[in-house]
Amino acid sequence: MVKEVRGKGLMWGLELDRDAAPVVPAALQQGVIVNRAAETVVRLLPPLVITETDADEALGRLDAALAAVGAA
Repeated sequence: MVKEVRGKGLMWGLELDRDAAPVVPAALQQGVIVNRAAETVVRLLPPLVITETDADEALGRLDAALAAVGAA
């Protein structure tokens, strides 16, 4: 599902092999706010004060959202 990960600093983009639109509400249901930056790109832009623990938890939740979309 994830073809490429790119970014700089804390701004990251996940290029998917499918439309990224369904990922946005799925991530929101998991408690993670992301947006669709292009047809197949999900943008991650966490706050500058994010802790490593919070980042790990958010990535786990994003993984669950991607799995839910992939299973649909």
